Amino acid sequence: MFTTDDLGKLILLSYWGPMLLLMGFLLRVVWKRLPFGKGAKVVSVLAVLVAVPALFILPLLQEIQKEKRKEEEYQRRYQAAKAVFDRQCQTAGEKIYRTVNNVEGLMLLRVREEYLNKNGYDSMWEDAAALSGSFPTDGVEEYYINDFLQFSTGRGLAVEGNLLPNNKYLPRYRYVDVLQPDGKSIIRYRGGWDIGRKPLDKEANPKRPARYAFTYENNVDPELRKLWIAGTTLKILDLKTGELLAEKTVYAFETKFGGTANHTTPWSLAIKCPSDRSLQLSRYFVERVLKPKPD
Repeated sequence: MFTTDDLGKLILLSYWGPMLLLMGFLLRVVWKRLPFGKGAKVVSVLAVLVAVPALFILPLLQEIQKEKRKEEEYQRRYQAAKAVFDRQCQTAGEKIYRTVNNVEGLMLLRVREEYLNKNGYDSMWEDAAALSGSFPTDGVEEYYINDFLQFSTGRGLAVEGNLLPNNKYLPRYRYVDVLQPDGKSIIRYRGGWDIGRKPLDKEANPKRPARYAFTYENNVDPELRKLWIAGTTLKILDLKTGELLAEKTVYAFETKFGGTANHTTPWSLAIKCPSDRSLQLSRYFVERVLKPKPD
């Protein structure tokens, strides 16, 4: 059976084998074929014993030095960027100024846009802070809207047809109003669905739009993005009074600066502050402020 030990030996042989063969050939030529005296041959043999290993070892040492310089340069860049990230993190976290009970629905002023694979490699990706990391933290498009219509356990979400009998479910929102790109019209969504179930029910321009709204603002500062640092600030508003009810700021830092290996999308490996591991970043923040009306 071919093992990793065997592979190591094969790699070692493929590198040092040609050196030993070349050294043996040159020693034979120097000693047997060249018309030198014995003293000159000894000097020539010593020269072969030094020159041939140097021919193979010097490139190896140069490569080691090159890798060492590359690692030192990365560490300098990383430490500088990490210091900036740590400063940004001092302003991260959530601030809740007022909570509201018995909320039936809310309005989304923005919806997370479609995710494309190229986004994960783009330092300027708008939604990097919210959608990066090894845990997905928001849906996109209709999945994002659906997050707010599902039942919550405080740890996960479930649709009406997929409720587990031993879990205690918190109330859910009855509807979600979504402000359209024209800034005037509204579509109200009801229901809650998963793969294989019907899509959300829609109603255009309801007579009484939701009073409380949720939105977000992405930080796409070019200077921060050069360091692969992204931010987003979530906001909950009272549209009737203009009051800011709560806000939460999240930062993400891709520590390899887009240079991840194995075809892994760089932003998927980002570290975040605060280190919120909940699967629906926006939904869980909103429900702590706008408490859904019990069924």
